[in-house]
Amino acid sequence: MVTARIEVSPAVGEYIRGKYGDDNGVVRFPPDLDIYLLLHDLTRRRPDSAGIDRGNLEIALPDPRDSRRAGGKNPATYNYITPQGARILADRMRSMMWAEVHDFFDEQKHIYGMQFKESAYLFLCRYSIDSISEDALVKNYQRWRQKCRRQAVRNRKRRK
Repeated sequence: MVTARIEVSPAVGEYIRGKYGDDNGVVRFPPDLDIYLLLHDLTRRRPDSAGIDRGNLEIALPDPRDSRRAGGKNPATYNYITPQGARILADRMRSMMWAEVHDFFDEQKHIYGMQFKESAYLFLCRYSIDSISEDALVKNYQRWRQKCRRQAVRNRKRRK
């Protein structure tokens, strides 16, 4: 197994490790996720000037033997993620986390009748996230919900 390291925010790193990490702390994405293919596309040959990978998230690189969808890049050769590629991956992981937070809050509120503060606590416990508070999750959800409502009002005005 060949791995690469990238730098992500602490909360996103804990979320990704909690969801896809193994016992050693290495993240291994399932081949049916779009981020698996994105990771495969972003790997490059390691340049001679590249040093040791640094970052707080260690990711197992896609291996063509694991999935027919990955194509033909050998991870022993294509094991470098450029700084731009690392930013793209970090942004995708951050959006994955917030999308799951929003979906989780909606489900807990509308199906189970749970308060947002309790939902935030459950989410943080589920993925062992310590670097962000419950209040930060709730506040982000409220901002997102308000933004969606403003967009819906604009769309209704356009239709008239």
